[in-house]
Parts: sequence; C-alpha cells; structure tokens
Amino acid sequence: MRDKKRFIYTKLFVIFFIGLLITACSKSEKKESAQTIDNQIIEKISGEWLDNNYTYDQYKITTSKKSIFFNSVELIVEKTEKNKIFTVEKEDERAQCTFELFEDKLMVYRQYEIEQDPKNPSVGGVLAPIELRKKRILTKEALLGNWESAEANESVYIRINDSFLNQISIDFTDNEEFNNVKSEMLMLEEQSHTFQYINEEQSIRYIFSYVDKEDLLIQCSSVKTGEELQRYILKKMAIESK
Repeated sequence: MRDKKRFIYTKLFVIFFIGLLITACSKSEKKESAQTIDNQIIEKISGEWLDNNYTYDQYKITTSKKSIFFNSVELIVEKTEKNKIFTVEKEDERAQCTFELFEDKLMVYRQYEIEQDPKNPSVGGVLAPIELRKKRILTKEALLGNWESAEANESVYIRINDSFLNQISIDFTDNEEFNNVKSEMLMLEEQSHTFQYINEEQSIRYIFSYVDKEDLLIQCSSVKTGEELQRYILKKMAIESK
C-alpha cells in the first residue's frame, strides 16, 4: 500500500515538474520573440513609396505587429535587427524579403530558396534589390504652371491650368512658346500623395506625383486595360511662357 502511494506521489511530482518546465520555456520563447521583433521599425516603413529608378513604380506598404503587406503580398516578420526587417512570404516561406531602412530611402532585398543539388550547389535565386523613397505630398498649387521635360533628349512642354471645381486643363506641345498645343480637360478622381485625374472621354487616367525633389511625374494609362500609355518626367520652367 505504501509503495502504491509512493508511486502516485512520485508520478504527481513528475507531472508538476514537467508543467513548470513547459511554463518556463513558454515564457522564455515569448520574451525572446519580443526581443527580436521591434514594432517601431516595422511601423516606420508603412506608407506609400516610389521606386527610385527610371521606372518610378509605386509601392504601398501596410503593417501590423507580425505581418507586412508589400502591395498585395503578405509577408510574415521573423525578426528585426537594428534597421533591418527579415520576412518570408506567407504563401511560400522559400521566398524571403528583407527591408533595410535608411534616413532617406528603403532598400528591399528579395531572395528565393531553391532546392540544392549536391553535385551543383547554389545559394538561391537572388533578385535585383529595389530602392524606394517616400512619396512627397503634391499640392494642387504646386501642380499648376508650365513644365518641360527633365530628359535632355525629349522636347516636351506641358502647361497645367486650374479650371472649374475639381477640374484642370492640360496643354501639350513641342515648343516652349506653347504654339500648336493639344489640350485636354481633366476631372479629379482621387487625391492623396498624388493627384489622379481622368479625361472627358473617360478613356485615359492621369496620375501626377513627385519623383525627385521638385520634378513631376505624369503617368498616363488606359482606363479600360490599366496599361501604361505614356509617362513624362518634368521640371518647372524657369520662366513662365505666356
């Protein structure tokens, strides 16, 4: 009888001890997780960004404590180190994405793990890094005026005038005297960091945004297909033409 009681007490003690170990390990894991993920650095990359190369593609980043949406791709945050955020795609953990935040830009490094061949080992599929910078807020007052192409090999001159409520007129020509202009009346669709207008036929969408310092980017795309038709990179003319 005593042996039976001793066995029961021993069993209860072992169960209690294992429970303590599990609780301690759980607290340790939570503490380690909290130490390796800095939510402040994650919040800093949230917002609208512009590709800092000749394409000027636009990216939107939204964040939560454990997830980052890079445009429509959901990424799971694994850890942070100083100004770096290490993530993997939720749908495919072989796809890795690392964000490195600087004072004036955000670098995005992408890599895809590939199955290793023992006879021909390789590191993996490394994609070209993306250099992003925060979009500057464009005002309607800054949008108005006379512009010329910022690219030396293009003769493009554009004049933007205020019109009725939520409308602007835009003139296109190939000379700084603004002779023989082609004009469009545009209606405002959306305003945030950019201005989004549509022409009267509702066939072409115009998106106006800053690209570098005071330079203006105009992206023209088909309303029906979304295909980009034309883009202009412009600088303000030093002397306004009349």
